[in-house]
Amino acid sequence: MFVQAEGINQNSRAEKDRCVRKNDMNYVVLYEILIAQTNETIAQFQDTWNIPEYGPMIPMDNGRCTPLKGDDVFPPECLQFNGDKGQPNIGPFIGGGLKDDDIRAPYPSTYWFSFANNCPLKIWGEKNDDNNACRASTRKGLCDIGQAPDGFNCTFAYDVLGWVPIDDVVGITALKDDSGNAYKNFTTWCQASTEHIEFAGDDRTGTMDKGLDFWKDPLNKTRNSDRAAKVVSLYQDILAGDFKSGLIPASDLASFRDLPDPMALSTKNPPCYKTVAKCNEAPGCKRSGFSQICMPCKAEESCKVDASFKFPKLEKAKTTLSNEELSSGSKLGGKNGATGGIGKNSTAPAASDAASMFASTLTATMAATAVLALAM
Repeated sequence: MFVQAEGINQNSRAEKDRCVRKNDMNYVVLYEILIAQTNETIAQFQDTWNIPEYGPMIPMDNGRCTPLKGDDVFPPECLQFNGDKGQPNIGPFIGGGLKDDDIRAPYPSTYWFSFANNCPLKIWGEKNDDNNACRASTRKGLCDIGQAPDGFNCTFAYDVLGWVPIDDVVGITALKDDSGNAYKNFTTWCQASTEHIEFAGDDRTGTMDKGLDFWKDPLNKTRNSDRAAKVVSLYQDILAGDFKSGLIPASDLASFRDLPDPMALSTKNPPCYKTVAKCNEAPGCKRSGFSQICMPCKAEESCKVDASFKFPKLEKAKTTLSNEELSSGSKLGGKNGATGGIGKNSTAPAASDAASMFASTLTATMAATAVLALAM
């Protein structure tokens, strides 16, 4: 969805950048992620979850929360990562939001997530000062390598499963020049002729004037679901050796791992009624897809609830602010933009060894998904 909405329309780029996608997008990276929200996160948001188990999705750019205006006015929820400016000190919660109605790329059941680490009000270049004072003064989201999140010392950990070259997905590497040689990548194909256009159309509405067959009918939700499914199926073909990609070095491919089975993940993860209080009422909830989001069950489904289980009463982090001052509004949780996660490389800055002040946690959820908002 992000590639289609933001990356491919050449009409949105300067002529000199015609043969480079926005942000130099080249790959879709697949991650396995383990999360553990703080108790304060659950207490603060459980009655108004945008997405069950997740706080509001916080747009982030260049390693920090995206300011609402100017350079220093941030969403209240961003200030809650560390209790800045009188906001409750909730901790670096993982945010989630439904992102299925972008007019340029409507993809059904699309969710975006935000992952805050320490020092979330500073861009990457400002985080690592001489003594790492900024990182050391704020709460820690990203766990150290080998450490699992517990909502006390850190709230998320991730592992890269592998990646899929966008050029392979859309079919550019299957195209051949006049000599019968396959094009190496999007840039070489684009530079070979002004007629080689991946996508060109209205930058506001997402309608297409010309481009590759892969992107035809860009506003059709069914076609868009098929495009998303192509990423998964191609990744599986690459792992199985049924598709040879010239854009993935053999040494990298050797480290790629299978996508987990969503049903197996549902068994590993805690049942929804233990992490979402409202899911302990009939007809209950079940985890869905790779993201493992708790979704309401249909009446005819036999989803587990347990009348003997009592959801703990959790204390909210203290604040003197009014409820109106604690939120930017529901749209922040699902309909606003975010950037990151799809690009030329996937190297993240190292986590700091900052001390943590986290309370114990209830939620521990494993998911395989694409990370779309990172403030490392």
